[in-house]
Amino acid sequence: MTSHLIGRDQQVRILQDLITRTLDSHGGLALISGDAGVGKTALAATAAQHAQSRGLLVLNGACWDPGSAPDYWPWVQVVRALRSGASATAWEAGNEIGSSLSIMLGETVMAEPDEFRLHDGVTTALVSAAHHQPLAVVLEDLHWADAASVRLLDFVARHTWFERILLLGTYRDLEPVWHEHPVHAVADTLLGKATTITLTGLGRDEVGTLMARHTGHEPTSDLVSEVHRRTGGNPFFVEQTVHLLAAGDEITAIPPGVADVVHQRLARLPAAEQHLLETAAVAGHEFHRGVIAALSSNPGSVERLLPDLVAARLLNALGHGRFAFAQDLVRETIYRGLPPRQVCAAHAAIVHAVTRHPHLGASTLPSELARHAQLAGTAIPAGRAVELLLAAADDADRRMAVDESVEHHRRALDTVPADDARTIVDVALRLGTRLRRRRGRSAADAAFTRAAAAAREVGDALLLTRVALTVYRRDLTGEDHVGLQLIREAHDALGLAEAPGRRESDRDGGEEPSTDRLLQELATHGVVEARRHRDDNALTFALRALHDVTWGPGTAPQREVVTTELAQVGHRTGSTESDQFALSLRWVALLELGDARYLGAHHEFVALAMSRESPRYALAAILDRAIVATFHGHFEGADALLDQATGHAGFDQHWTFVVDHLRWALRLMQGRYAELDGLHARLAAHDPRHGQLVAAISTVQRGDVPTALRHLVESSGQAHPYPRIYVPLWLRFQAQVAAASGRRELCQQIRAILQPYVGQWAVSLYGCDISGPYQHWCAVLDAALEHWEDAIVGFTAAGEAAERLHSRPWSLQARAGLALALIGRGQATDAEAAATLLNDVERESIEVGMNGLVEHIRQARAPAIAPVTAADGAFRFDGQVWQVSYAGRSVYLPDAKGLGDLHQLLSCPGQEVAALRLVERDHVAATAHLGADPVLDDAALAHYRRRLAQLDEHIDWAVARGDDGVAARHDGERAALIAQLRSAVGLHGRSRRLGDDAERARKAVTGRIRAALRRLEDHHPELAKHLNATISTGLTCTYRPPTKVSWELR
Repeated sequence: MTSHLIGRDQQVRILQDLITRTLDSHGGLALISGDAGVGKTALAATAAQHAQSRGLLVLNGACWDPGSAPDYWPWVQVVRALRSGASATAWEAGNEIGSSLSIMLGETVMAEPDEFRLHDGVTTALVSAAHHQPLAVVLEDLHWADAASVRLLDFVARHTWFERILLLGTYRDLEPVWHEHPVHAVADTLLGKATTITLTGLGRDEVGTLMARHTGHEPTSDLVSEVHRRTGGNPFFVEQTVHLLAAGDEITAIPPGVADVVHQRLARLPAAEQHLLETAAVAGHEFHRGVIAALSSNPGSVERLLPDLVAARLLNALGHGRFAFAQDLVRETIYRGLPPRQVCAAHAAIVHAVTRHPHLGASTLPSELARHAQLAGTAIPAGRAVELLLAAADDADRRMAVDESVEHHRRALDTVPADDARTIVDVALRLGTRLRRRRGRSAADAAFTRAAAAAREVGDALLLTRVALTVYRRDLTGEDHVGLQLIREAHDALGLAEAPGRRESDRDGGEEPSTDRLLQELATHGVVEARRHRDDNALTFALRALHDVTWGPGTAPQREVVTTELAQVGHRTGSTESDQFALSLRWVALLELGDARYLGAHHEFVALAMSRESPRYALAAILDRAIVATFHGHFEGADALLDQATGHAGFDQHWTFVVDHLRWALRLMQGRYAELDGLHARLAAHDPRHGQLVAAISTVQRGDVPTALRHLVESSGQAHPYPRIYVPLWLRFQAQVAAASGRRELCQQIRAILQPYVGQWAVSLYGCDISGPYQHWCAVLDAALEHWEDAIVGFTAAGEAAERLHSRPWSLQARAGLALALIGRGQATDAEAAATLLNDVERESIEVGMNGLVEHIRQARAPAIAPVTAADGAFRFDGQVWQVSYAGRSVYLPDAKGLGDLHQLLSCPGQEVAALRLVERDHVAATAHLGADPVLDDAALAHYRRRLAQLDEHIDWAVARGDDGVAARHDGERAALIAQLRSAVGLHGRSRRLGDDAERARKAVTGRIRAALRRLEDHHPELAKHLNATISTGLTCTYRPPTKVSWELR
C-alpha cells in the first residue's frame, strides 16, 4: 500500500503483511504504542484504509476517559459497527448466540452476567462474521480502557488466533495512568502474543518533510532543527507548531510543551469559543450540545459556535447532537489549565443542569453524572454525590458491569461524610453484599466491619441491629461467626434479655437463647420500633428480616402475615421493590400451607417482575417459573428456564447456588441420577453441609441405605445439624432414610416429629426446594412400619393435596405409594386395585419423564403382584411344631426361638433386621435402630428440644398478636411433648443407654440361629446349606439369597 505517512514506512510494511496474512490465512493481534501525538491513530487509520481497500470489514472502537464511560464501551462500538457493516447473512449467523450482543448493545436489561458467556458471545459473533468476510478490529486509546474491555480483548485474542480476524490496538505506553491501569496487569500476556509496533519521534529530516507538507514550502535548515529539538519529532507537536507559525507566530514563541502550544492556539479564538471549549472540556471527551447550552448564558450562540469549532478541527461532529474533541490532548490541556475552583463549579453546574432538564438525562450516562458530582468536590453536597454514585452503581448492575458497580460503591463510601453514620452503614452494607455475592468474602467482611464500627461509634443499637441482621441474612450457611457475634452484641445493646415479656427461666438460670430466638427477637423489635416511629423504610427492612429469620416448618401462617403487611407498606410508599419481594414469598407461604391460591400469587409476581426494569427480580421470576414448572411436572420447560437463568446468574454466588440446587431437584425428580454427582460437588463448594445433605438424599433415593444412615448418624450428633431454612429438607431426608432402613424405632421417632406439620408442605430455602407434603412422608413411614391402614389414608391424602396444587410429580409418587400400601395390606381386592394403579402411574410417569419412579414401580411390581406360583420352600408353624420344606423335602421340628428368628428373616429377604427386634418381636425396643450407639437417641431428644423451642416461639408470637386460641393449641402440644420427653429418659433426666441391651440381643440371637441351623443340618442338610450361605448375624441380621427364593410363610 502507498502511505502518506512520513517516517513510518517500516511500520506500514509490517501492517501490510499482517493484512495480507489475514486474507490468506489468519490474523492475529498488533499493538501500536507510543507517546501522545506520536502518530498511533494516523498509522492505525492508514492500516484500516488499506484493509478496507483489500476487502476486510473494518470495525472501530475508541476508549474514553476512565470513569466516564460504561464498561465494554469500545466493544459496544465494535458490535454496533459489525451490525451496520456486516452483511445480513453474516450478522444473523453471529447473532445466533443469543442475548449477549443485545445485552452489550443496551437492548436487553439483565442481572449480573456470566463473563465467560459474554466474552464467548462477542467472540462467536466476530468469528461467524469472519467466515463471510475477513475482519479488522481497531481499538484506539487502550490506556483508557476499562478492566472488563481489556479482559475481553485478551479473550478474543486467545480464541481468534487462527481466524481471519486482525486485532489492532493503540495505547500510550508512557502515560503515568498506564502503570496503574488494568491494561498494564495483562500487558505481558498481550504483548507475548502480539506483533508490537512502538512509535517514537520523527527524525530531523522527517520533521522537515512534515513541515513542508503543511506549509507548502521548504523550511530552513535552522528552523527544522529548532522544531525538531523543541518537539522531539512528535508529529502532533510538529503540526501544532506549523499551524502556529502559519498564523504569524515566531519560532521563539513556540513553547517546549504542547500545553503552551494549545493555549496559544486557543488564545487566537474569540472569547465565546474559548469559553465554550472550557465548558466542553469539563463535560468530557464526548458531550451533548444540550449540556453546553444549558450552562451557557447565551444558549443560542452554542448552535452557532459549534460548527465553527468543527471547521477549526478542534471538534468532531458525531451526530444526534453529540460532539467530541478532535484531539483529546487539546481537551486535557484546556482542562488542566482551568483554576480548581472553576473546575469544581463547572462540574457542579453540569450536575444541576442535567437534574433541571430531564431531557438531558437521556443523553447523559449515569456514570458520567456520578463522575461530575464527585469531581465537583464541595460544590455538590456529599449526600447528592453519594446518591448519584449509587444510581450509577445500579445502572452498572443492570448492564452487567460488575466491576464498575463495585467501584461506584467504593467511591460512594469514600464520599460519605465521616459523621454520617447512617449513610456509611447503608453504603457499606450494599458494598459488602455485592462483594460477598461475587465470592469476595474477605473484602465483604471488611465492608461489613466498617458498617458495624459506624453503628457502634454513634451508639445506635437499632443501627447495629440492622448491620447484624444484614450480615447474618447474607450467609445461608449459618456459619457466619462475625454475624453471630453481631447478633449477640445487638441483642445486648437493645436490652432484650431483660425485656418484661421474657420468661423468668430465660432470664435466670435457663439455657442460653438460640441464635434463631435472638434473630427473631431482634427482627420483631425492629418491626415494633418502626411502627412506633412510623418509619416505613425501617419497617420494610425489619419485616423482610423477620420473614427470613422466622423461616422453618410450621411458620407459614406467620410469614404470610408478614408478607401481607410488607405489601401494604410497599403500596403506601410506592415501593415496587417491596411489592415484588412480598409477592415473591407470599406464593411460597401459600403453597406451604397447601393453599391453591399460591398459583395466582405466583403469576402475579411473575407479571410484576417482568413488567419492571429490575434485573434481579427478572432473574427471580425466571427461577420461580422453573420451580413451579418442576413442581407441575413440566420438566422440559424447567430445564429451558434454568438454562436461561444460568447465563444471567454469572459469577453471583447466591444465584449460581440457587440454579444448581434447582437443577439438582429437577434431576432427582426425573431420576437422572448419573448427573447428580457434579451438582453435589458444586453445591458443596458453596456450602459443604448443603452439598452433603443433597448428596445424602440422592444416595438414599438410589438405594444406598448404609451410606445414607452414616450421614444421618454423623449429622444427628450435632446440636444444630442445619440452619432453619434447611430443616424441611433435613426432615425429608430423615423420613426417607428411616423408611428405607426399616428401623422401626427410627421410623416412629421421625413420624412423631413430622406429625405436627401434616396438612402442610416441606418447603426449604425460601421456596427453592419443595420436598412434597409432610403427609406423604408420614405415609412413607407408616408403610415402613407396616401400618397399612394409616399408610393408605396418608398416601390418599397426600395425592389429593398434590392434585389440589396441580403437582403431577407428587401426585404420582403418592399414588405409587398407595398402590404398594394396598399390596402390603393384602385384602381381597387390593392386589387388583394396586395393579391398575401401578399401571396408570407407570404410564403417566413415562409421559412426564420420571424415569426413577418408573424403575421403582417395575422393581416393586414383580415380587409384589406376580402371579401365584408354587413356593420353593415353606416355614409353617401350628403353635407347637414347625413344618419346614425345601428342594422337594419336608421335615417337622419342635418349636425353637431360632426357627422363629429364621422365619422372620425369610419374610424380608435383603433387609437388615435388628437383633434386638428379633429378641423382642412383641415389644418395640427403645433403641433398636442403632444397636450399641446412643447417638440417634440423643438426636431424637434434640429433636424434641428443638420442637419445644419452636413451640415457645409460636406461643410468644401468638400472645404478642393477641391470638389466644393459637397460643392454647401450641401450649397443649408443648405439654404433650414434655410428657413424652420425660418418658424417654431415665432417672434424673439421663438418656437411656443402648449398648447393653443391643449387645445382649446380638449374642442371644446369634446363638439361637446357630442352634437352629445345627438342628437343620441333622434333619434337612439341603436347607441348612442354603441358610448357612445366605444368613448373616450380628447387631443386625439379614437373609440375602443370590437369586429369588419363594417361601410360603405361616
